[in-house]
Amino acid sequence: MVFAFGSSFIAVKVAYRVFPPFQSVFFRYLLLAPVLMLLHRWRGLPRPRGRDLTAIVALGFLEPGLYFVFDSLSLKFTTASQASLMVALIPLWVYLLGIAFRTLRFHAGAFLSVILSVAGIAVITGGGEAAELGRHALGNGLMLIGALVAAAWTLLVRHLSRRHHPLTITAYQALSTLALFSLLAPAEFVFVRPGPLTASAAGAIAYLAFVSSGVGYLTLQAGIRAGGAVLTSTFANLIPVVTLVMAFLLLGEPLRPSVLLGGMLILSGIYYLTRLQPEA
Repeated sequence: MVFAFGSSFIAVKVAYRVFPPFQSVFFRYLLLAPVLMLLHRWRGLPRPRGRDLTAIVALGFLEPGLYFVFDSLSLKFTTASQASLMVALIPLWVYLLGIAFRTLRFHAGAFLSVILSVAGIAVITGGGEAAELGRHALGNGLMLIGALVAAAWTLLVRHLSRRHHPLTITAYQALSTLALFSLLAPAEFVFVRPGPLTASAAGAIAYLAFVSSGVGYLTLQAGIRAGGAVLTSTFANLIPVVTLVMAFLLLGEPLRPSVLLGGMLILSGIYYLTRLQPEA
């Protein structure tokens, strides 16, 4: 999961050279959704029905749907570093929403472990960025709402995974995502046209489809089913660490010592969560 999502940022950079954001997501899911549905049928898994079908369809509208919209809008009004701080709050939102809706119980050690992982992201982004969050209030607010959407998605997956296989949830979520972006992509096309297709951009779209969206969401949902919503969402805070390390290895971008220190803080939070098992 961490590698699949962490490497996606590099593939997105390549894809965006040709495809605007909404169109790139549309083509990703145009490739992915039929393959997942065929796999689902080949495995002979039962189809979701009734309220569960409605809930799974809602997953695609929450993430990557609404989450992606808030993410794209926020970056027009804030920096990538500050946006990543807001994203790092997803496990905290998961924990607080779970307590509010009485699906999780409060555990001081688990709460502190989540805060430790958020602190790791703050170290990675740099203290100066963290101190200036108020200067980009609109963008940070949009990304904070996006983090809340992602937390709601995580808790909904936690609920559905008790009755449905991760492949079932991922396949039907992909269909609903495709339906949503089949509306958003043409609207974007009116204002922004894609550039000439290149082999690297096509390869990036395929990678984003099958590795980032396919393997990424399958393993994420399997993790939520096996390890719980809080632990799995905290693992997601390692994604920027993977991205920065891969950018260093593949793109030659500098790797700051703060990345290593922040990664150690995040891993410490994850370690204590695995020992505490707050959702057991």
